[in-house]
Amino acid sequence: MNGVLGSLTGKTSVVLNNEGGGPETERWFYKNLGDGMLAYEPLAEIETLFLSIYPRTDQHDELALFVRHESEGRLHCEVKVYFPPAAGRLAHAANATPCRTPSFNGLSLLVGSEMALPHLFPNHR
Repeated sequence: MNGVLGSLTGKTSVVLNNEGGGPETERWFYKNLGDGMLAYEPLAEIETLFLSIYPRTDQHDELALFVRHESEGRLHCEVKVYFPPAAGRLAHAANATPCRTPSFNGLSLLVGSEMALPHLFPNHR
């Protein structure tokens, strides 16, 4: 997995400085994969790593990754992957950027618990 994730080892150590957000246990992250036409390989890498780090997602309703195609007025869309707080370990391994809770609109499940979307966004069933 040398693509978007770079080289990873089993001994990843991460320290957060908690800038611009709430407690670290409540922080979301995102990874911009760029052009939607070129995002398939990085998406597959992230999905594979997710399944290797979190093999039992059926036991954790909040454990999933979400994806959204965002154009923000541009001709071509960018693919962004959103990592909820429960996937923080993977977010750090993927060098994702801290962010606020994303808008529910347009999010779709990439990998993980099918209960994650209604669990993490209870007002948008």
